[in-house]
Amino acid sequence: MKITYLTKKILFFLLISSSSTLNAQVTIGSDIPPKEGALLELKNNIDGSSTKGLGMPRVAITSLTDIKLSIPSVQVGEEAQHAGLMVYNVNEDQCAPTPIFKGLYVWDGSVWQHLGNATSPDVQIYQDQDGNDFKARQFGAAGVWMLENLYAKNFAPGMGGAPIPLPTGTIVYSTIAYVYPKGTSSNWSAVPPTWDKSQGLLYTWATAAKGNTSTANQGQISGASPGVAEVENIGPLGSVPLKYVQGVCPDGWHLPSDREWNELEKEIYNKANIYSTSSSSEFSPTTWVSSWETTPDDRGSSSTHGHANAMMVQCRLAGSGIGNPAGTSRPAAQGGFSATLPGGIFASSAQNYGYYNYLWSSSSAGNSESAWSRDIHVNKATVARKNSSRNSMYSVRCKKNQ
Repeated sequence: MKITYLTKKILFFLLISSSSTLNAQVTIGSDIPPKEGALLELKNNIDGSSTKGLGMPRVAITSLTDIKLSIPSVQVGEEAQHAGLMVYNVNEDQCAPTPIFKGLYVWDGSVWQHLGNATSPDVQIYQDQDGNDFKARQFGAAGVWMLENLYAKNFAPGMGGAPIPLPTGTIVYSTIAYVYPKGTSSNWSAVPPTWDKSQGLLYTWATAAKGNTSTANQGQISGASPGVAEVENIGPLGSVPLKYVQGVCPDGWHLPSDREWNELEKEIYNKANIYSTSSSSEFSPTTWVSSWETTPDDRGSSSTHGHANAMMVQCRLAGSGIGNPAGTSRPAAQGGFSATLPGGIFASSAQNYGYYNYLWSSSSAGNSESAWSRDIHVNKATVARKNSSRNSMYSVRCKKNQ
């Protein structure tokens, strides 16, 4: 009787010990014991490897700072207790103050932290002459272009390094100046509350294309070879047929010519899916037409989808008073051209904020008062090739020297 009682006590002790060990360390997927330092291991092969993965809970994160909106079971005041909680986010919101991406997130007690790399490997980070970081990428044969508008307030050392002033008095064709988008002539130095660096700054053509004194028509002529008057042959910098105008751009970069803008547009038109959520198959016609390279005004698809959409941001600018534009560009961090719509300055007045992105080329348009530019409109599928007044103030994108 005493032996039976003792046996029962031993068996009970062994059972408790076994249960305790199992609760301390667990392997899921096989009978192979976990490593000594692991509380939990997932493996299904004898050698310890696996042919299956761990499926994290799918959760739609709508706010990076409020866990309760995504996981309603979390009570007010308990947010910090859930630090370390990991989920796979199925929601994407490029227009949130801090963009929300699909992928793994971990709650740190107060904020959802994205565990992935939000920057595409196609994107490189450079610095302008003011030390501001900017993103750029290769656009096929069109070369490496900025993915963000320039916002430097000084010329690069190679262009003398002088500060770029704010306007004083009437803006004329020869004025060297910059302003903030949506700025006011009564106080150009005031930073508008709606401004952020993605909008860049606006420059006169004399600033953007500093060094180009031509009054010839430097617009692209038909064919693959630049005409005798085109920037590629006239410069002032570089060597034929790769001459260029550095202007306001950083050292090693230049203000794109009319021909170079056409090359970029052609690349995006023919390969829209690389740079946007659009597809060239949605365009009509589905491939770039060479005659557009010398056509003024709107050029491109006749459908409601076109390369302007593929170049334009998906999110409206703060304080624009309109809804999100028709843009389908991937964010700059993911390699999209990401054209914002900061409008321009005309006759010392800010206009079309949230509706247009006006962009300078380095090509003169045939006289001392005009130059070729590009217009991207909030609700247009086409991109306009315009002959614009040099006393307007537009955005700048730079291209890397070859």
